[in-house]
Amino acid sequence: MKKRWLSGIMAGIFLTGMLGGCTDKGASVVENKPTESSQESSESAEIPSESPESMTEEAESTEAPAEATEEVKETVEIQPVSDSINTDGWSSLKTSVNLVNWDLYLYEGQDKNVFYSPFSIVSAMGLTDLAAKGETKEQIEKALHIDDPEAFRQEMMSYLAKNKESDTTYFRSANAIWLSDQLVLSDSSKTDFFEPATKYFEGFSGQLDFQGDLEKSKETIKDWVSDNTDGFIDNYDSSVTEDTFADIMNAIYFYGEWKNKFKAEDTVDGEFHGINGDTTEKMMKLSGKNMSYLADKDGITALAVPYSDGNLEMDIMMSADESKTINDVFDPAKADEILDALDNADEAKLGTFRLPKFSMDAKFNNLSEIFKSWGMDAAFSDSADFTGLADKMYISDIAHQAKLEVDEEGSRAAAVTEVTLGITSIQMPEDEVDFIVDRPFVFVIRDKENGLILFTGRINNLGK
Repeated sequence: MKKRWLSGIMAGIFLTGMLGGCTDKGASVVENKPTESSQESSESAEIPSESPESMTEEAESTEAPAEATEEVKETVEIQPVSDSINTDGWSSLKTSVNLVNWDLYLYEGQDKNVFYSPFSIVSAMGLTDLAAKGETKEQIEKALHIDDPEAFRQEMMSYLAKNKESDTTYFRSANAIWLSDQLVLSDSSKTDFFEPATKYFEGFSGQLDFQGDLEKSKETIKDWVSDNTDGFIDNYDSSVTEDTFADIMNAIYFYGEWKNKFKAEDTVDGEFHGINGDTTEKMMKLSGKNMSYLADKDGITALAVPYSDGNLEMDIMMSADESKTINDVFDPAKADEILDALDNADEAKLGTFRLPKFSMDAKFNNLSEIFKSWGMDAAFSDSADFTGLADKMYISDIAHQAKLEVDEEGSRAAAVTEVTLGITSIQMPEDEVDFIVDRPFVFVIRDKENGLILFTGRINNLGK
């Protein structure tokens, strides 16, 4: 990995808004109601029998598995796990991010690799929530597990403000609100949307000519994404169209060097025992270092691998019994209990720690359907109310893509989520332990100080 400390574990959230004529401004509009699919509703947070399309993933040690290059569609019945998670003592921000994280975890099916950023998704939807009113707002906040919106925003503001950069670890969240030069805003947009967007999300606003010069608008968006990810996402292809009237964009990115780096000369070929069979991977090696370690909790063994700043870490969880896979024993409803136990675990001296070099490129398809299944159906219908920004808006689609690279130096990643809005009118003591990551595992990249999960992934297979 190149030492590009501005690059790093990043995620960009991109919300495309297609906004129509606004009240009290005399704008002429043409009826263009949501499609039948956009009007589907869920009366509760129960998952329908036909689940959203699965995530497209490309996970690799050096090359992605062939199966990961294709979009996979399957039907799975999923029950959200958030109601089973004890959030006593959690902040509003942690409650939202971590519950959304584990509710999303099972949607891709147990046999696939996954990678996504719950912090990015919550940041984007939290920003969108500023424009919502009435039932639309209530449903968004329920889906995001936000019981106290003011506390959530204050904590978001504090979290964004506290992050500092260094030569070895860097994290930042950037937000932009691009508006069509033909958009007529609601009278309350300044106080309802723009002022809190600036205060709580450090939002930047600008104007684009989507209707007159679409290609130039897309080029501007691409450059903004590149600039705010230090070129890591350097060719982003926006899905804005001539019907777009606003883009609300969030980009989070982080580069972290390991506190204890692996040596390239110690990386050798080794076997990874995936659920689809064994593959030969580049296995990094580290010995003699002390790290927080859980031998066995609820069938899970875990290791906290710190980045250089001390607060951020990658927590790796495998089955304690090597004859079982991570899917046999891992319960997302209990994951935060394992992470809490890992935080309180003693450090163990590592005899041998092996971790594969790998990268991932994954997509969530139909996040819209997932949010509908969580009871957020009003936002996708012609009764949607986003008049905090403009009249006649509804969400037509939400998508999410995330990328990750892990090597001897550290980790970096990127993600893009696009929400399209249409218009309805135009622990072990001193004994040495080995931790050999040569079988399926779950990992999170987490801010230990705040307990926030920034990224989550699962590796079931590596190689071709």
